[in-house]
Amino acid sequence: MKKDLQRYLRLSIITAWQKLNEYYTNLGESPLFAASTILHPSLGKSYLEVNRASEEQVVWARDAKDGLSDYLDRWYRCNWSVNEQRGAIVKTTASPSVPQRTTVNSMLKHDLADYRVPQKLQDLYFYYGRWYGKSGNLPRENYIFPIDKEELARLDILHKFFLVVRKNHLFSASLDVEQPLRILDLGTGTGIWSIELSEKYPHMHVQGLDFNMIQPKMIPRTMAPPKPFDLEGSWDTVDLDWDFMHVRTLFGSIQNWPDLYKKMIMLVASAMSPCSLTLANPLVRHLKPGWGCMEQVEIDWTPQCDDDSLPTDSALSEWASKLLDAMDQYGRPMRVNPEKTRRQLALAGFVDISETVIRACYNPWPEVATEKEAARWFNLGLSSGLTALSCAAMNIYLDGKETRDRL
Repeated sequence: MKKDLQRYLRLSIITAWQKLNEYYTNLGESPLFAASTILHPSLGKSYLEVNRASEEQVVWARDAKDGLSDYLDRWYRCNWSVNEQRGAIVKTTASPSVPQRTTVNSMLKHDLADYRVPQKLQDLYFYYGRWYGKSGNLPRENYIFPIDKEELARLDILHKFFLVVRKNHLFSASLDVEQPLRILDLGTGTGIWSIELSEKYPHMHVQGLDFNMIQPKMIPRTMAPPKPFDLEGSWDTVDLDWDFMHVRTLFGSIQNWPDLYKKMIMLVASAMSPCSLTLANPLVRHLKPGWGCMEQVEIDWTPQCDDDSLPTDSALSEWASKLLDAMDQYGRPMRVNPEKTRRQLALAGFVDISETVIRACYNPWPEVATEKEAARWFNLGLSSGLTALSCAAMNIYLDGKETRDRL
């Protein structure tokens, strides 16, 4: 490594350490630290009594515990039994019982008992340092991306990117947010979109579906517990008459998009003007007849330059080309083709189809503050997700050794 680069890295590490040290020093002087300590299951009040001289802090912490506990009881419920690592990578042999659930107004403190859903027993597949969910021969079938802690963090990072690039809007469709809408999040992933929507609009009924149960233990009480569900399987168990369906970054996870769009049409409603990074809008039965709409947001992983100056033999271009080729062979393509998608939506029965394209920069060079911030998040999501996106697909469907050496 060059000396100037070594010096730069050393100074960066020293600066970062100083900031962290200052942060945690100040945190230790805050009542919030006392509250978080007393809430910690392995520490609690005894730790404060030994390590804090101020009785006022201990009293404050007790009050904070009562207040926080009441807040959690009022607004959140237990999703299902998971450990601190967030669930899906722990194999369990017991399925919790499922009480009968009735729709009530949780804001009035009804239905406060913990609601648990049975966690589907998942065999895990450890593949080149990452954990994958296993169904059949995963990661060769159904879902080729990891479901470990690192991947959950990456998905949440991309959620932040989408918020920034879309000016903190969770959706672009023209929804009447004052109404008690029924919203279905297909492929909910970590559940972060559904959770934030439920917190922002507690009067709405929000349901998430996903093959992998990797959502957090605590969810808003106004949110229906996520259900384990294969989007490409039968939809006989899915409720009808949804006002809005949300799809995000499912390219690479679905084998038959025309069939999935037809299933959505059997579930929605219609006549809003949807938007998306790459699709959108109205439908008929699983969506409410004459009212519901669908919004799909996807990332085009093909790198581009505004002036077409990106070399075709650049490392970034080569990576994207190999990834997309591998996903084509996998049978669940990640290529964004707006015209093809528009035709598939129209054939399924969607109308008023619209498309919005938003530029996503790989590095924070834009002068506009929001674009610069979005680029930072996108860069972080991409750099931390190269292995997650590429490893299984490239090793299985391309020259694995070359891929591992060059990732």
